[in-house]
Parts: sequence; structure tokens; C-alpha cells
Amino acid sequence: MATQYLDDKYERDYENHAFAGTDRVGRVQPGECYHLYPQCVFEAFAESQLPELLRTPLNSLCLQIKSLHESIGDFISAALQSPEPLTVRNVVNFLKMIGALDENENLTYLGLSVRDPFLLPQDKKNLAGTAKSRFSAKDYSDHMALVRAYEGWKDAEREGSAYEY
Repeated sequence: MATQYLDDKYERDYENHAFAGTDRVGRVQPGECYHLYPQCVFEAFAESQLPELLRTPLNSLCLQIKSLHESIGDFISAALQSPEPLTVRNVVNFLKMIGALDENENLTYLGLSVRDPFLLPQDKKNLAGTAKSRFSAKDYSDHMALVRAYEGWKDAEREGSAYEY
């Protein structure tokens, strides 16, 4: 009986944690990923994961929402499980205070500079995917794609063409 419980718990935790994010945008090649967890970590797994909206740092989420030209309040309030409205207002006020958002909650240059370079509005999704594939080269690594994109931008900046890059 104890073995069956552990098998059931293992299967549930495996599905909840090991497969989390396998359908995320940005993966450039199918493959397999193996996760090894110490027993103490395995036993600490929750029955189910919190929604990503509640796990993502709210300041980053707000900047991503604005980069898609959406209203922060409307977008977040439409979620099934959303952060508290007061928390969202506090984060928006903080982003205004540090200069990432202007008084009308539009992105400033500072706010634009901290977003994912491959995150674009829906109508430009193919363009972003093509660029990401080009930067990922033969190793299919998201991290290496970011490094190559940054290095290319730095080269373009030295040549005076960083804006076009």
C-alpha cells in the first residue's frame, strides 16, 4: 500500500513539476529533459503548482504586459487567479517611481530596456521566432541565443547602428 502511494505521489509530482513549461513558447527543438530531485525536495513538492501568473515577479509581468500594449489592470483582472489589486497598484506605482512607466502607465526607455528581447506583440511572433532561431544557432540554447543577441547588439552599437539592430 505504501509503495502504491509513493508511485501515485511520484506520478503526480512528476507531471506537475517536471513537465511544467514544456509547452512554453521559445523552445527551438524537441527533446527530453530529466530532473533529479533529492528526497527532501521531492517530499516538499506541493500537490499542484501555483499558476505562473502568481509565480512570476509582478514587476516583470507588468512590464511584459505593457510591452504588448495592454492595460495592466485589465489583463491581470481577467486571470482566473490574479494577485490582489492593491499589490498590482503598488507595483505600478513603484514602476512609475523608478521611471520604468510614465504617469499614464506607458513604458519609458528604462521600462523597454528590461524586457525579453524576443517578446513581441502577437502580429510579430513569427519575426521573433525567426530571430531567436538564428541566434540559437546549432546548440538550440535559449541562454546562448540571448548571449549572441546581446553580443550582436554591442557590435552594432560600436558601429553606430544599434537602433536598427
